[in-house]
Amino acid sequence: MDEMNFQVPLELIIPNEKHIALMLVGCGGTGSWMAPAVVRVGKILIERFNREVSIYFIDPDLVEEKNIYRQNFCAAEIGMNKAEALAMRYGLAWGIEIHTMARKYSQATPSIKNQNLMIVIGCVDRASARKEISGSVNSSDLHVWLDCGNSESYGQVLLGVKSTTIDLFPMPGKCSG
Repeated sequence: MDEMNFQVPLELIIPNEKHIALMLVGCGGTGSWMAPAVVRVGKILIERFNREVSIYFIDPDLVEEKNIYRQNFCAAEIGMNKAEALAMRYGLAWGIEIHTMARKYSQATPSIKNQNLMIVIGCVDRASARKEISGSVNSSDLHVWLDCGNSESYGQVLLGVKSTTIDLFPMPGKCSG
């Protein structure tokens, strides 16, 4: 068995597709902390791997005072839409355009088309929201779904790849074989 070593990360396996959509669905407790990583991956795909990347932050909720200590927001963002607050912050920091949709996932996805590869990073806190994402797995648009969630004492991350997606990655590896 291979030993995990966080000082020597595994090589990133890049998808074959030219145009990639990264969709962060849910920008609250988990999603607000995931947002900078999503933008960083998008920037790497653009600059180092010459991919066309569209980044979307989707969440209908507003930042409330109770959010600023547990979620990745500050007092100046109270009253703003969560997706818009994060997109403004990380879009400016990384010099990258982030599209925002201040509505539910099911209302946002019809306007996102023409992507060779669509990756949804689900950070939602309701079963009904996960059901909406799950319903789109069978559509032709969604190819990869990373679902993240947590409770007070545990967390989980699940990765699903649409079974009809063939040769998503150029070669099998530790994470794709």
